[in-house]
This record gives sequence, structure tokens and C-alpha cells, in this order.
Amino acid sequence: MATAKKIAKAKNAPAKAAAAKSSFDLKSSLNAEQLAAVTAENGPQLVVAGAGSGKTRVLTYRIAYLVSKGMAPHRILAVTFTNKAAQEMASRVDQLVGKYVPISTFHSFCLKVLRANREKIGFDKGFVIYDQNDQLMLLKECMRRQDIGDKRLKPQYFANAIGLAKDRLESADKYLKRAEKSKEYNDELVAKVYKEYEKELKRVRALDFDDLIMRTVLLFKREPEVLKFYQDSFDYVLVDEYQDTNYAQYQLVRMLSEKHRNLFVVGDPDQSIYRFRGAEIGNILSFEKDYPEAKKTVLERNYRSTSAILDAANDVIAQNAGRWEKNLTSENGPGKKVSFYSAKDEHEETDEIIRQVKKLLREGYKRHDIVVFYRVHLLSRLIEEAMVKNRIPYKLVGDTGFYSRREIKDQLAYMRAALNNFDDVSLRRIINSPTRGLGETTQETLASFAQTAGITFYEAIEQHRRIDRFTDAVHKKLQKFLELMEELTEAQKRMLPTEFLNFILEKTEYIEKICPSDDEEDVMRRENIGELLSAVADYENTTTDEKASTEGFLNEVAITADIDKWNDEADTLTLMTIHNAKGLEFPVVFIMGMEEDLFPHINAKGVKDEIEEERRLCYVGMTRAKERLFLSCALKRVMFGVNQSRDPSRFLGEIASNHVERRFSSRKILLSETAGSQKLPSKPAGTVDTGDLTVGMAVVHTHFGNGVISSISGEGESARLTIEFENLPAPKVLVAKYAKLKPLKSGTGKTCRK
Repeated sequence: MATAKKIAKAKNAPAKAAAAKSSFDLKSSLNAEQLAAVTAENGPQLVVAGAGSGKTRVLTYRIAYLVSKGMAPHRILAVTFTNKAAQEMASRVDQLVGKYVPISTFHSFCLKVLRANREKIGFDKGFVIYDQNDQLMLLKECMRRQDIGDKRLKPQYFANAIGLAKDRLESADKYLKRAEKSKEYNDELVAKVYKEYEKELKRVRALDFDDLIMRTVLLFKREPEVLKFYQDSFDYVLVDEYQDTNYAQYQLVRMLSEKHRNLFVVGDPDQSIYRFRGAEIGNILSFEKDYPEAKKTVLERNYRSTSAILDAANDVIAQNAGRWEKNLTSENGPGKKVSFYSAKDEHEETDEIIRQVKKLLREGYKRHDIVVFYRVHLLSRLIEEAMVKNRIPYKLVGDTGFYSRREIKDQLAYMRAALNNFDDVSLRRIINSPTRGLGETTQETLASFAQTAGITFYEAIEQHRRIDRFTDAVHKKLQKFLELMEELTEAQKRMLPTEFLNFILEKTEYIEKICPSDDEEDVMRRENIGELLSAVADYENTTTDEKASTEGFLNEVAITADIDKWNDEADTLTLMTIHNAKGLEFPVVFIMGMEEDLFPHINAKGVKDEIEEERRLCYVGMTRAKERLFLSCALKRVMFGVNQSRDPSRFLGEIASNHVERRFSSRKILLSETAGSQKLPSKPAGTVDTGDLTVGMAVVHTHFGNGVISSISGEGESARLTIEFENLPAPKVLVAKYAKLKPLKSGTGKTCRK
């Protein structure tokens, strides 16, 4: 099938190329700034691409331009961050010039380098790549061996710390030296676990996700002839989303482009949002210092959002100090004002979102036109429940990913264990799935025997007769499992991946034993396994490897992100965290939970760099919107079982009042409704002239004008008053003692609100 596709593509190539060349008109497709960047002379180039300014267009046209000038596609190295982005860019280039230019992610490129040089990195018999779940299982075992319980520090803590160390190209030995100097207790624990973890990875012939880039850079540093080979292989290096590169990626790019210095990077400091993953905004900010001869082009024309949306987003990002000034202008007209809704609690907030969604659907929008963003995943529960209750189909991005589902991970574990018998994590996953009477007690005994004897888990299974604690029944079960694994190990050597997966399902009777019934869960599991078979077949038909293999498929799966599986054509509303939104756009965007300690996150409190990162994240969320943008907060929210008063996000207060349309609680607040409401003491607070202050009371402030008290937190002079002022885009929180408020008598002003 793959051969037939290649033949068909070859037959159509001349006509396709001719058609592409005839339509490849740069001047009619690009604005002046884009054209200057695309057609620039050789040498380092920095393209500062504001949100929606055509970043992907510039990259793809630059590649197409180089090809149209005679550059061989294989002499161009273009890298981005997701498979989805890479595929879209490759497809666009193909449409423009009729030639396929392979575009990689950082990790897929490095994986190819490491596979081609496996002997030089100590894996002459190959290796597997551990995903996050496998990594956490191995770390938990390493923690146990170092007598570190997981009550205070979880495996995820060590995974994060080790991942950041690898982003900095910091080996376990270097980390240990730094920990000894710092004398920080947690650093010393991480150093111990990191050392054990690396030893175990080597023993089981595995790499984790962060190893891919770090080991490639270290390989280039250690083996100059390998680096020279790749430097000689590429005349041009192009990098997408340069503002999100970490130190290891920065070094990789510098080394690869060092010979020809034809480095073309595109990015926007205002959209750098992955500091917690090791991204260093300084990489893009110092580009001109690293490359003094670099040409810089700034793209400021936005083709995505309306002026109303862009003006509000610009108001927010302008508050950051560590940025380059840009003046983004919209090419899409004024549009409708940004809508801000202040709800009395989280339930009313979700009700308002549902109400607006239904209204938008009646106006002609499709469900897939709409996204609801939130800063923290815990906010997804209420909006999910509201979607279900109102029968609005939705997709939760960031939910259990396809490759993280039990039935899928089981099949992948069988494939990996057959490929690599040293893979203890995969073996322990499948030894009792389906159930074979080889539970935790048996597995722990095998693991203990393996550790004492200094052998692998698989070798312990091979030597099970040496373990006296096992009964005859257990020995028979272990022998039967061993025979199964030997059969699978031989089969994977001669079978294509699709054949091999079907062989696994047949030999293990997985479907018959795990999901045989017609209940909803079993049906879903069978459908997922069917989808896995489709994924394997798709790999066989599209891989650029010389021969489709189980190892190749497993490696491709390991570098596939959750967002790569998201289908933006399905007619479902999308729910996701803002961190998952990078590179996406929607006609309609909702951002909920815009409250202090939620957005900006409480972890950023008091740290200038962290607050600026949160503000960039807010800017990214706002600029995903093409036509409509809805922002919302709740003045009360149950957090961790406690009903708390909430302060609106500072980001809301940074939007100019003429750039936002304010809406309030759907329940009318009238002066006559104050009976039984929360009160301050009858004695005037601070500079209040007369009367008590109550929720719902109309007041006037000497500077902010007329408003309504929407909530009161605390008592006496230190009470915090949340007030909805007519002339401000967001509620204001004032301390009673200093509030300078005067109650308004009924009928003296426009103080009643919805």
C-alpha cells in the first residue's frame, strides 16, 4: 500500500510541481514585511512575529522560496515543536512548490540522529523511549531503592527536576556536585534519585523524552565528526517558536547552523509561556547579540483577530517590562467589544458561559468554532458538567490521552517488551494483563530476586526455578508467560507492525479476556484497539524509514503529543488549559476563572518574572480569538471545599474601559434587597459619611464614581469591599477604612445592574 502511494505521488509530481510554480506568487501572497523576511539574503535572520501576523506563512514561504531558487529539499532543516505544526507546514510547502520538504520537531530530529548513532551512545542493540507514565513508574522504584517515601515528594517532583536538569544539559554527576554545594535537602534527594534513575535507564536500554535533545547535543560535543556530518548536511536551518526554546535546544541550533550561519528563527517574546518547562525567553531576546550580523524583521499586521480583541490584548501585554515594543494592528475591522462577565459565584459563571454558547449556536456558529480556556485544570469539572447537562458535545484536551489509555498502553507494552526484553517497566505492566495469576506478590518477589542477583526482571523470570518461594502452580504460570514472550520476541523480528499487533491480540486473547462484553466501556476499549491498528497502518504507509518496523512505530508514538491527536474538524466544543492553546485559533474564545491566585496563578505571587509569564499566557489566550472574546470571573468560589471570596484578576483591570463591555450577575441587585444581607458595623467605616454598608448598596467614590457593592469579606475597618464601578472594566476591591465611599440614595444614579 505504501509503495502504491509513492508510485501515485511520483506520477503526479511533474504536473503538481508545474501547477505549484505557476501559482507561487510572492508579492500577491505576502505583505511588505513578510516579503522582506522571505526573500532576505543568506545569514542569520530574526523574524519577530506578533500574534496572528503570519508566522507560519513566513516560515513556509521561506522554505518554498529556497526550494524555488534551486535548493535541494534535503539540504533544509526546519524544526518546530509539535507534529501537528510540522505536518501542516510540510503540506503548505508541498502545495506551493510541488516538493516535499521534511519538517521535524526537535525531538523527532534528535531521535533520528540517535538512532543513526546508537553505537556511539552505548545502545548498539537499540533502545526504547519511555513516556511520562513509564518514567514515573521507574522513578517510583528508584525512590524506593533510595528509601525515599512518596508522601512528601511525589515521583512527578523528581521527574520535573530531572527534566529541567536535562534541559540545562546537566548530567546526574553535575547535578550531584551542584547539590553538594547548595546543601539543599531536596536537591540532594533529587541527585540521589537522578543517579539511580540514569543507571536504571541504561540497564533497561531506554531513554526518556528529555534525553533525546540532551544526548544529541552531548553526542555532537563528544564526537566532532558526527557534528560535522550534520553541519555539512544542511545549508539552511529554520526554527519555529524560537521564544520557547530551552538551553539544550539553543545549543543544538547553534551547533547545527555554525558552519553556514544561515539560521532563520521566528518567534515572539510576548508569547513565551513555557518557562516552567525550561524555556528561556533570553534566547530570542539575545539573538542579535549572539549574531551581530543578523537581520531583524518585525511583523505587526494581525490577520487573525478584530481590532477590539487586539486592543484589549495589547492593553494587558503592555504592562510587561521585559519585552520589545510592538504596535500590532488588525486587518479584520473593529469587531465586537470584548465581553467581561462578573458572576456572583462559580455556578453562575458556568451558567452564563452556557447561555452565551447557546446564543452563539443560534447565531450560526458551529460547536467547533468555540473554545473555553482555563488557567488550571481543576476548573474543567463544572464546565464539563454544564456541557453534559445541556447536551452540548465537547472535547476535553488534556484529558487521558489516547496513548495513555489502559488498553493502548498494554499493547504498546507488549510490543516494547518483545522488542527489548530488558524493559522492566513494560514487562511488569503485561505480566498479569490479561490476568494470569501473577499478581503483585509474585512480581515483587521477582523484582527482589533480580535486584539481589544483579539481573533484569526478564532474566529473573527465566530463572524462576531458582526461587524456592514459588509454588509449582506459579512456576508453571511463569514458564507459560516466558514461552509467550519468546514467541513474541521472534515474531516482531519478521513481521510488519500491523501483523505483529494482530499477532499479540491473538496470542494473548486480550480482547476476549479484557473487553468481551457489549457494555459501553468494553465497546470503547475495542474501538480504541481498532484505532491503534489504524495508527500502526498509517505509520507503515507514511514512514520515511527504509523499512516500517515495530521500533520505528514505538519511537513515533513516544514523541506524539496529546495536541497532535486533537481534531479541530470534529463538531464538538473544545475545553482546554491555555498552555495547550499555543498555535491554535478559534472564532470564539471564552476565558473563565480570571481571578487572583487562579490567573495569575498563586505560585507566581510576588515574583515579577513569574507574573510577567502569567501575563504573556493571558495575552496568548486572548489572541487565540478571531471574532468574539468572553472573559469571566466569580466573586465567590468553592476552593478545596471552602467557599472563598475572590478578587478579580489584575489582568482584567489592565484593559482600558473603552475596550471592554462589562456585564454583571444575572440577578438584579436592588437597594430594596438589602434585608438580611451581610453588613459592616453601624459605625461609619473609614471615610464613609453616613449609614451602613451592605451588599447591593449603591455607593459613590470620589475618584471611581458610581458603583454597587457586590460582596463584603471580613469585618470592621479591615473589611474588603468588592465594588462594581460603572466606569471601570473590572470590579475593584477596596479596604473599608480607606474606601472613601458615600452611600447613594435610591434614584440618585444608575446603580442597579444585571
